[in-house]
Formats: sequence, C-alpha cells, structure tokens
Amino acid sequence: MLITSTRDRLATRGPGLSFLGAAFLPKSGGLSAPSGVRDSTFIGMVAKGRSVEALCLFLNLLEVDLLARVVALDLYTPHNGAVRRTSGVRNAWQIGEIRQLIAFWELGLSSQCVSVKLGRSQGSIRGKARWLGLPRRPRGSIVHDYAEVPIKPTKTRRTRWDNDLSMDVINRILAYQHYVAVARDLNLTPGQVRSKIKILGLPKNRDRNLLTMDYRPDSPEAKALRATQTIKYCKEWGRVFVVQPGDRFSTCPAYRGTREYKHKMDMYG
Repeated sequence: MLITSTRDRLATRGPGLSFLGAAFLPKSGGLSAPSGVRDSTFIGMVAKGRSVEALCLFLNLLEVDLLARVVALDLYTPHNGAVRRTSGVRNAWQIGEIRQLIAFWELGLSSQCVSVKLGRSQGSIRGKARWLGLPRRPRGSIVHDYAEVPIKPTKTRRTRWDNDLSMDVINRILAYQHYVAVARDLNLTPGQVRSKIKILGLPKNRDRNLLTMDYRPDSPEAKALRATQTIKYCKEWGRVFVVQPGDRFSTCPAYRGTREYKHKMDMYG
C-alpha cells in the first residue's frame, strides 16, 4: 500500500501515540494549532525544510509524535532525508548544543548570552538559528543576562595598553577564562580582548568545554596549558608576548608584521 499523506502514515502505526498523540490529533471540527513558543519553533523548522530525522533529534521527539504534531498544525510532511554527519568536521555542532540553542532561544536569551553559554561566536549562533528556522523574536522580549554578559563600557577613550594589562589578559586566557568575562573583569570591550589575543600570540583554539566565566588560575587545566606556553619580551617594541610550542621567535607577532622586520629578514635572512 502506498502511503501518500501524514494521516495515512499515522494510521498505519496504530494506537502507539505517546504524550503528544491525543493532544495534537485534529478534532472533527477542524485543525487548530496549539499556542505557545514551541509551536512557532516547530513550524519554522518544518518550513525551513528540516527532515523528520533532524526534527526528532533536535526537538527530542518520537517520530509518531512528530507526525501527529504535523497533522495538528496542518503542515506539509517533512522529507525523510538523513541528517548530515559531522564526524571529523572542525567545530561541528553537536545534537546537545542544538537542543540547548533551541531551549535558550525559546527562553528569549539574546544571541550574546547564548554565545557565552555555548562558547561560540554570536555570528555562529545567529547563523545556526537561521539554518534551523527558529522564529524571529520581538525586540522587547529578548532577555539580556547582565550577570554574565556585561554592557559595553560607555567610555570612549582608547585603552592604554601596558605590559601589566597584557599580563593580566595572558594569565586569564591561559586560565581558560572566557574572553567576554576577561573584558568584564578588566573593564574592556570583548572586541579589544579578542584583538589582543591575536596580538599577544595567545592560543586561539582552547577547549570550549573548559571555558569558564570565573578566573581560576590554580585549576589543573590552567596549569597544564600554562606549562606549554612561553612568555617572552620583545626588545624592539618593548612588549610581552606568548610563544607557542615549537616556535623560536624573539619578537612579538605585531612587530613581525611590520616593514622593518621584513626588511631585516630580506637583508639578514
């Protein structure tokens, strides 16, 4: 028998509907979509073209419950394509992270808050939300968790960077403190800290699972990372910087990008 609709697919499964079965089956008087944020999320993800397997994984639903909800909301049946495998893909999104993103999105947390909680960039959060089909939220309903994500400092003057401030950033980054928290504690902007991480030669790819909003210099993970890094002093520019394992540079990364350095390398090799 050829099954051509979601209703037919449900009928072939018998009475095995769980917690969503009775609640979301249409009544004889017509179809009425249940209210709530969850429904708008579900509708958006189906409209975005996510498959049955993806919807079941991301929303933690059984397939029979998923199909019952499709019928209740009078939606087109999602396709049966397989979820794209991410094994071996760098910085790939895991199922647990996607479920957390959906939960935080429905709670109304801002993309900046979600980026801190998941250890990903704001662009990555917004891009994944669009890919999933998560609904747009009214601007007034978005929650900013100021306890974890500070407001950008109002001062407009340029920060005077000295070696003491650079050492503070180095010690906190090597202690697995999140760069947003480093900015909060040192009264800087997150952009200033991210830029300084590159200028100082600090490691770019720290383990996201070890990132913390608190400064914990005595943790075993911080001590292990610090043991692999070497802090040197650049005589040309009078700055401290970090040397990664295997590198033998005696000048800071910022100086190595100047014409003066390149001219010396051309002359003396």
